[in-house]
Order: sequence, then C-alpha cells, then structure tokens
Amino acid sequence: MQRKRSGKAVASLILGLLSFLPLVGLPAVIYGHLARGSIRRSGGRLGGKAMATVGLVLGYLWLAVWIGLQILNPPISLQYGPMAGNQAAAVGSLGSINTAAITYAATYNHGFPSMLRDLGPAQAESPNSRPAPSEQAAGLIYPFLAAGTHLGYRFTYIAGSADSKGQIQTYTVRAEPINPGVTGKMYYFTDQSGVIREQEGKPADAHSKPTAGF
Repeated sequence: MQRKRSGKAVASLILGLLSFLPLVGLPAVIYGHLARGSIRRSGGRLGGKAMATVGLVLGYLWLAVWIGLQILNPPISLQYGPMAGNQAAAVGSLGSINTAAITYAATYNHGFPSMLRDLGPAQAESPNSRPAPSEQAAGLIYPFLAAGTHLGYRFTYIAGSADSKGQIQTYTVRAEPINPGVTGKMYYFTDQSGVIREQEGKPADAHSKPTAGF
C-alpha cells in the first residue's frame, strides 16, 4: 500500500525554501512540527517526514538569522521614535495574524477563522481543567492582538463567506492608527495572500503598495 504524502510536510518544505524572506521561517517551523506529529500518529499511513525535517531545519536557520539581524541593529523605535516603532509593531502583528491564520486552517478543517478572537489564547473548559486549544480559542496570538489593539493601532479582521463546503478561503485585516498622526501615520492592509500593504494618511487596501520587505 502506497503511503500518502503529508500536505503539511510539503508546505513546510516549500516555506522552508522561502525562509530567506522575513516571517516565512515561522510558518515553515509550525507546519514542520504539525507534519511530524501527524506522520507519527498515522501509524505509517502518511509519509513526508524527511520533507518536514528539511522545512524545520531551514525555518529555524533563517529565524536565527533574522533574530540575529534584529540584535545587531538597534530597534527601529530607538532610531526613529515611538511612532515608527508603533508602525513597525503593526506590520509585525499583521505578519503574526497571517501566520496564525495559516496554522489555524491547517489544524482545523474549515479554512480560516471567522473572527480574530478565534486565534486568541486557549481556554479551559472548566475551572479544574487546563487551557486547551480549540476552534474558538486556538492559542495562536496574544490576548491584546486577539482583542484588536496593540501599541496605538486597531486591527480589524473580516472573514470571507464560506464556500459550498463550509470552507472560509479568504480574509482581510486592516491595521489603522487609533490616533492618526500621533500613534502612527501609516495604514496597513493584508489578506490571505500574506502580502502586507501600506498607505500614508488614509486606509490601505488590496491596491496599495507592498510594505518594504513584505
């Protein structure tokens, strides 16, 4: 009987090969661990362990490189002031949401989450139980981000309509300064493509220019 190749292992390998791009290493690592877990639990029905391992190695390698670059260079907030720091954090938060949405879709079987809070901290089912990830609280982003605000920016997540199979295949996320001109002057937009776009002084959309490095 021919073993079926794990789709998560394939995704990990592809993302690992693209990990020289910012923020791509993290989903490569996430998919790699998910793939290895699925393969281990499949009892020999799934293959692709070697692909998942390569994706993991490349993902971790490039994550280390990007972290090293951040250590060697002063944080942008120290170089250019609090507003630029808020804007950089907003871009990073959008990257985190994109990664979490991909992981959510790979973990559960109905596509992307219907609400931003679905990606938030895991919840305990009873006072005596430990928090456990679920479709309504996947434990993939921080509480403040799941609530929609972080460092002077407000995040608005809108899921697309479910298709005939109940799958949510699209979403949009906007990051807008809470106090324009004070907490930030740039507006940001991203969607299921993973591309983060920006616009100065007004809301960004799918036609805005991509943010440098993303």
